[in-house]
Amino acid sequence: MNTQRLCPVYRKWLQLNPSSAREHRLLSQHQAQKAHKQGDVHVARTLSYQAFETAKVVLTSLQPTTQQHSETVKHDIAAFGSLGLYLYSLLRSDSKKREAHTILQECQQQLIAVMPLHA
Repeated sequence: MNTQRLCPVYRKWLQLNPSSAREHRLLSQHQAQKAHKQGDVHVARTLSYQAFETAKVVLTSLQPTTQQHSETVKHDIAAFGSLGLYLYSLLRSDSKKREAHTILQECQQQLIAVMPLHA
């Protein structure tokens, strides 16, 4: 299974620019849903992987911890979890059970690691 769908240079840029990364995540997410509605499961899966990786980049990037920023972090956590579940459902519907299980495990491990920092 290919574990990286984003270019390493672009990934680094997204880490340094979390607000742009959020925009990229939303765009990829909307495009994936549109492709899925149109029946193009392969494109939907590829875009969902990109959105999931981008959500992970945002979640793990160093960001200021202010009271106003905590709502954004909560949204980032929710987006990461929901993208993981969406990607899981796409993979399961395409009979890619092992890959789907790997995504769920990655999502769970990342959330377990990040949640104490924002509790």
